Amino acid sequence: MTIKKCLKCKKKFNTYFSTQKYCSKECFESMPKLWLVGNTHGFIKGQKAWNKGKKWTQDVKNKISRNRKGKGLNNQAAKGNHNGMVFKKLDDRVLGISNCNWKGNKVSYRNLHRWVHYWLGKPKQCEMCQKTNGRLHWANKSGNYLR
Repeated sequence: MTIKKCLKCKKKFNTYFSTQKYCSKECFESMPKLWLVGNTHGFIKGQKAWNKGKKWTQDVKNKISRNRKGKGLNNQAAKGNHNGMVFKKLDDRVLGISNCNWKGNKVSYRNLHRWVHYWLGKPKQCEMCQKTNGRLHWANKSGNYLR
């Protein structure tokens, strides 16, 4: 236990907490809350950016280039979508029975449909009327919800 001095009333008080600054709730609530006043995110309108006008040295450019080799930009990143993430099919080590979250045939209705969409994609044409436009969905012909 340590003895501290209250920032409001200047009385001494005992505490177990190293961050406690006030002797009571009344003293705490009577003080102005500096974190609620004014600019809380550090940006000031009209302030010049820290890196505006600065040039990368050739050494830094080479480090960035080495780090980016083989990663490239995908179409989504070029359009500004998905923060540059590339959505790829997962490799076989984490799919199916080898996955720790595999439920087998106890999967939910929604996740079964997600599985069909993942593996079969969107249907290109209707198997009955051969139409290729409009709303097309996969059909469960057997009526059994199996993978």
